Amino acid sequence: MFEQLDRLGTEMDRVEAVAKASHDKKLEADVHRFVVDVGREVDKAFSDVFDVLGEIAFLKPSGLTEDKVKELQSRLVNTYSRDPQ
Repeated sequence: MFEQLDRLGTEMDRVEAVAKASHDKKLEADVHRFVVDVGREVDKAFSDVFDVLGEIAFLKPSGLTEDKVKELQSRLVNTYSRDPQ
């Protein structure tokens, strides 16, 4: 998955470079706005996952209970079902 996101980022950079090379200011502005919008949507899509992974990364062994594991699993599952708005 992360390789695909890296490839998407590379392709977005290329699209911006082509728009800039065209010397068409409107095209350049439109493409830039599109790239910013895509970045914003990606951030929104992964923010919940990053929050849970951050909590897992700093979880102390003493906090690793069966209830905590179930809670974290539930939160990860819910990241796929949340309203994207």
